[in-house]
Amino acid sequence: MVNVFMALLLVFSLVVVAFYFLSARQKRNGLVAFIPVAILVLWLFFGIFVTVPAGHAGVLLRFGKVESVLPEGLNTKGPFIDSVGDMSTQTQLYQSTATAASRDLQDVKTTIAINYKIAPETAGEIYRTLGGGYIAKIAEPATQETVKEITA
Repeated sequence: MVNVFMALLLVFSLVVVAFYFLSARQKRNGLVAFIPVAILVLWLFFGIFVTVPAGHAGVLLRFGKVESVLPEGLNTKGPFIDSVGDMSTQTQLYQSTATAASRDLQDVKTTIAINYKIAPETAGEIYRTLGGGYIAKIAEPATQETVKEITA
């Protein structure tokens, strides 16, 4: 949503600047020239800062490629070329229900709870290889396989 607002602000600023310089007959007012330039400077200024919340790691993406991991707090980025993905480094709970059959063919239903967290320095690699829903991609098949192995 913020990127759309910033893009619209940039287009508006460019249109105002274009009309200003193309209107040769109109008397040029210093304030009219200052407003689009001020908007453009403010847009660039606020576009270079990003805040990573506490308990998260920011994954710096340059044109979609993982470049680095940003720590918590205020960080800088390129205003047009960089974006930041958010990865939680807090301890989280994953619960899964697994069903298996015992040796005597009795159904066994088990609920497994896994507490997990990622190390901040590995957030970039996890984001690149697994994406945002990484725990469901790893834990669900592993818990199903382990419960069936142990139950049998």
